Amino acid sequence: MKISRDNPFVRFWEIDVPTRKMIFEGLGSNSRKLAEFVTTMSDEDLSKRLRIDNDWLDCELTKYEYLQQVFHHATYHRGQIVTMAHNLGVTGAPATDFLIWATRG
Repeated sequence: MKISRDNPFVRFWEIDVPTRKMIFEGLGSNSRKLAEFVTTMSDEDLSKRLRIDNDWLDCELTKYEYLQQVFHHATYHRGQIVTMAHNLGVTGAPATDFLIWATRG
């Protein structure tokens, strides 16, 4: 698992055989690092526009709008993970709804 100043996030696809512990610790670490990154951004930073032009996308949005996409896309994948787990017989996953998290801690 490579974590460095140049690559602060855990890149699971670079791990040949990740253990359960590595996965959960990496997810927690990535979540904390993303939260730290976002909370250090000023209103001016968030309102800056960035251009993305690649094979999938050609647009210019604010950093705030890109962050919204990151969070919405993460929600999509959480739903996929819960569905796959249910199909494998895993039950009792914690609620992933924001309102439950926000009101029940």
